[in-house]
Amino acid sequence: MLSFEMENKLKISARRLKKMPLYNLVQDDRDFKVIVDEEIFFHQTISILELAQYCQQWIKEPTEDFIYNTIESDENPLIAFRKQTEGWRLESVWPECECSRIFTDEEVKNFVNAIIDKVAS
Repeated sequence: MLSFEMENKLKISARRLKKMPLYNLVQDDRDFKVIVDEEIFFHQTISILELAQYCQQWIKEPTEDFIYNTIESDENPLIAFRKQTEGWRLESVWPECECSRIFTDEEVKNFVNAIIDKVAS
């Protein structure tokens, strides 16, 4: 199972998020965890609005690799799903554990949509 946890401080409109300038995106840092089969794969404080905006862009073309790079770090990607023949491989520059599991298109799309839904209304 693929899931996430994050601090939930506020919710903004999807339209506002889409048009928000980069300066404003990096003003809202939150604790964020990616969990794979009940094990924490990634855990950092990140610019959650920056991630959510990237999710909005990616979900329009979900056949491309999902590569979330932040402007707040020289080390990237924070979270990536790379398309493989058999599915999607999860990667991070700062993994908490190894993840050899391959995810389906549906699992990755559901994960990305859940982030958008948690942040934007």
